[in-house]
Amino acid sequence: MCEFIGVADLAANALITLLEDRQDVSPIRFSTLYEYGITVKEQYIRLTGGKDSIALLLSANDTEKMFRNYSDFFKIVSVGGERAVKLKDDKTTTDLRNHFRTFLSLDLLRAFISEEATGVVLQAA
Repeated sequence: MCEFIGVADLAANALITLLEDRQDVSPIRFSTLYEYGITVKEQYIRLTGGKDSIALLLSANDTEKMFRNYSDFFKIVSVGGERAVKLKDDKTTTDLRNHFRTFLSLDLLRAFISEEATGVVLQAA
């Protein structure tokens, strides 16, 4: 089996981590999302014992699709001259969970919330 992780999945899960830890809606830089994605991928491979594969969808085209398809959730902002993703003011962790975590496999959810993966997000914020 092959899992696919899109930039919207990374953004949603990173923002959930920040909101739960800090109770604020800090923007997430794309460089942080990339690092978070690599760590989630490593954790998923570890959790599945390498029996399942995983692909990250992080191209510029995927990013543009994210803002087109999920404009009700995310907006682009600039942080220190770098593009970042910010959660819209009217959205909550419940909204993110309901939309982006409902159909995740248990192994993938565990990879998203692993200490290693969430550490990437919290250190960068």
